[in-house]
Amino acid sequence: MVSDFGSTTISIDGVRAGHASDLLAEADVVIAVDVSAREEEVVHGRHEWELASETGHEEDLVVLRVELDVGSGDLEWLVDAIEAIESGEAYEHVDDLENDEEDDD
Repeated sequence: MVSDFGSTTISIDGVRAGHASDLLAEADVVIAVDVSAREEEVVHGRHEWELASETGHEEDLVVLRVELDVGSGDLEWLVDAIEAIESGEAYEHVDDLENDEEDDD
């Protein structure tokens, strides 16, 4: 299990609605928390998290925990959103990721 020291937790619905755009963009580490299985996975910033854990400096990181349902496609959406933000796309475009996939058909 990943420590929740100094982290912020938000639901995937909050992320999709744009309520966490700044948090998502500023996070050093993003942890997906499967609400049904209570399993956790670092989906962004794994290297930073491991380094901080080894050196005891977890408190120096901005950690965002996103509660989601892995079985529903939420995890894939979150990873796509992080990649879009990292590539410099506006967050508004991130909300349209599912629609973009449908348009490609």
